[in-house]
Amino acid sequence: MSDARLLIVFIGNYEGIRESAALVDFETRMEAGFRAREAEWLRRIKKITKTPVLVVCGSAHVNHFSELLIENDFEVIIENPLWE
Repeated sequence: MSDARLLIVFIGNYEGIRESAALVDFETRMEAGFRAREAEWLRRIKKITKTPVLVVCGSAHVNHFSELLIENDFEVIIENPLWE
């Protein structure tokens, strides 16, 4: 048997998991990735000349991305913030 170790990462519900530096770093990196993705979406949407525009995204993006759109003078209607 090898000395390989298994790393299990829980994505989604962190309830019951002790806050650690690794978990905080993981969440920080995820958020940075989300913000970069949202900035790219905004850049592409700004190039669209016809309206309305339908944006379908994951629930982790709804609040921040809608705020970003509003800050850039877009009218935002959220149909369902947590589609299940």
